Amino acid sequence: MNMSSTTDMIHIYLQNVWKNYVLVSGLFTDCWATYTKRITVTSCSKEWWNNKCRTALETYRQTGKWSDWSLFCSTTRQTKKQFFDNRITEIASTNKQPWDLMSWVKQ
Repeated sequence: MNMSSTTDMIHIYLQNVWKNYVLVSGLFTDCWATYTKRITVTSCSKEWWNNKCRTALETYRQTGKWSDWSLFCSTTRQTKKQFFDNRITEIASTNKQPWDLMSWVKQ
């Protein structure tokens, strides 16, 4: 084997690697475009959303750490629980009728 044929083989190999790279990256791009959606969290998204949730989410987005994700999930769970407990207490104490709890769920 001479130097020229070795160089040609390397060049062909690199071209094939590049073609495969383009193919695979195109597949990832297509899958990403098909199966993802942009989510914008606003103050109108959920009634229970508050500044603690927003701060925890921003912290996670800045760091990307698993511990910050866990903190965000924990914060939202606590916030939702507190919101719905307060809402149930409010409806139950003002109307004194258990079936009145169902009307706000349907809204």
